[in-house]
Amino acid sequence: MAKHGVDVKLMGMQSVTRPNAINIHKAIECCVTMYAAITLEEFYAKLVALGSDGASVMVGQVGGVAALLRQKQPSLQAVHCIAHRLELAYKDTLKTLPLFTKVDTLLLHIYLLYHNSAPMRSGLQETYKAFARSAQMPTRVGGTRWMPHTEKACGILMRNYDVFAEHLSQVTTQSVRPVS
Repeated sequence: MAKHGVDVKLMGMQSVTRPNAINIHKAIECCVTMYAAITLEEFYAKLVALGSDGASVMVGQVGGVAALLRQKQPSLQAVHCIAHRLELAYKDTLKTLPLFTKVDTLLLHIYLLYHNSAPMRSGLQETYKAFARSAQMPTRVGGTRWMPHTEKACGILMRNYDVFAEHLSQVTTQSVRPVS
């Protein structure tokens, strides 16, 4: 540890059977005992803050990880990661724009169209082959790390718009053929 100042290090990674506060708290203590060169008592004496994504499982005042850590270190500060807060604020702002809502809905429906249908996926892959390109399937938007997911989904659609348009045109033409 640094003699004067802050020392931040990745101690290790620990799997949890269920992502709840008790199991995450146990995983933290397990990492300390396995990888840190200090005892749990020293760890709690030096513990100042917990930075997290702001989920209630992490910062909940009653049953969150921060609350469990505060039982042994009452002065612990729980900090909602600024990157996560900024991403949430950005998303909330975009939700007020009708165009964003339309684009987000379009990306979700395109993803679901191909995700839920093996024949649609196969047809799209064949269309990619006809265009002599490697297939890039639509990706899901939303969830954690929302901005990179949305950027990736937009990029795939924009770079391959001609492929998607051709495939959907083929599907539309096939579905409206007169029955003999």
